[in-house]
Amino acid sequence: MPLNKIRSTEDSADIKSVATSKGVHGLAIELVKFEPRFRKVFNYVFGNTLVVENIDVARRLGIGKYRMVTLNGDLTELSGAMHGGFRHRKPGEGGVTRGKSTASRHRRAGCHKEEERGVLQGP
Repeated sequence: MPLNKIRSTEDSADIKSVATSKGVHGLAIELVKFEPRFRKVFNYVFGNTLVVENIDVARRLGIGKYRMVTLNGDLTELSGAMHGGFRHRKPGEGGVTRGKSTASRHRRAGCHKEEERGVLQGP
């Protein structure tokens, strides 16, 4: 897209006051460095996106009221849609970790069955 075709958004007074709330790091556009000639581009990309500490802060401010991104990468849109960032899996939550623990349990159980067969069958 040509730079002269990009339209930037204007900051509202409401977003400016929310940007100074507890747990809010500020507007994304104010937290990055860029050459002044690219201001419209970065404004187009970030718009009025607030950078917040975590999803709890986003919920407190009101998901759907503002576009917000957390430090973990969770994104909340004006539509209310949420896109996840990165999470460490805990044992038992599913996914690969659960599969490994289940597989190792089956291997251990299979090992005991082989020992039992040896006892039952004799030498």
